[in-house]
Amino acid sequence: MAVRGRAKEYEQMFHNRLALGTARVILCPCVGVKNESPACGGNAGRGCRKAPFDTTGSTEVEHMATVTLNVNQWAEEQFGQCDLGDLRRTKRLVRYAAQAAANPSGSTPKQTESWRDCKAAYRLIDNDDVSFAAITATHHAATRARTDGTWLVISDTTETHFPGVQVRGLGPTGDGGGRGFLLHSALMVRADGREIAGLAAQVIHYRRKVKKETNGAERLRRKDRESVIWGQVIDQIGSAPEGVRFIHVFDRGGDQFELYCRILRTKAGWVGRAAQLKRKIRTPQGAEMALSAYLEQLPVAGTYSLQLRANTGQPARQATMEVRFGQLIVPRPKHCSRWRASTQPGRFWNTTRSDGWWKNTTRH
Repeated sequence: MAVRGRAKEYEQMFHNRLALGTARVILCPCVGVKNESPACGGNAGRGCRKAPFDTTGSTEVEHMATVTLNVNQWAEEQFGQCDLGDLRRTKRLVRYAAQAAANPSGSTPKQTESWRDCKAAYRLIDNDDVSFAAITATHHAATRARTDGTWLVISDTTETHFPGVQVRGLGPTGDGGGRGFLLHSALMVRADGREIAGLAAQVIHYRRKVKKETNGAERLRRKDRESVIWGQVIDQIGSAPEGVRFIHVFDRGGDQFELYCRILRTKAGWVGRAAQLKRKIRTPQGAEMALSAYLEQLPVAGTYSLQLRANTGQPARQATMEVRFGQLIVPRPKHCSRWRASTQPGRFWNTTRSDGWWKNTTRH
């Protein structure tokens, strides 16, 4: 069967397999053991060295975590209200989601089991009304519909890669030799870590070859620049419901003046890692200096210890974390995108320094 828009097919399949769980998952302590290849394949099979394999479905297995999922109920909850332009498409999506959840590592033919269901799944994916946004919208809305508490919105980008396949519409990945797309996701977690609400928003970005810009101003003027996906996710999430607080969490990729402005517009807070310590800031007294110099002036408010795992060329170690905080003003950059050209300087709190890790957060 000829299928149009194969890039969309991979897009939909990737999201489904990312979000779907299995009917029963057992996590094995063999995973992550250095210089060992788990005989159980990481799923607590019969060859597991660390703990016995439980064939009865009991959750009382030492060092293992079991997750049980009713795939039909889950599929209906997640996709039953999707607006795909036809109720029959929504029903087909729910059916395929349940099939994929029962066998998330299988190919589409193995997930659907029958040729009739397989063809129906392909037709569904190939329909122009069945977009990534249409499939995920109800889940994202339900995730954001919190009624109380403080929630961390943790954002980062996953780079997908489909080796050995020729699919129209995919963009370059890695050093340019791969083919795939970027999936920027925002996971919502209760601040005390006791609950994962789900994905609050997602954006897909396809890299395209562009002519080399001669300066930063040209790059910022491009509407399809890669960094814009951070702001798109913030706009999708929007403001928190009444009585709820959102705090965005991101790494250096989110250290953008435009992103800060978008977050301030939603009245949310944020915590992020600064990308440039040499950037110029202004103190509350009006002095202009590098961020690193200002941090050195702030008193140590407290310390705590953090155990770090071994890394390439670095042994496992215990780091002492210093906590410093202070207010600062981030001036509007010299080169601005069209979106932020009229934005005024931002006022922030600056907190935490340790072993080269610096973070800033909004003032509340």
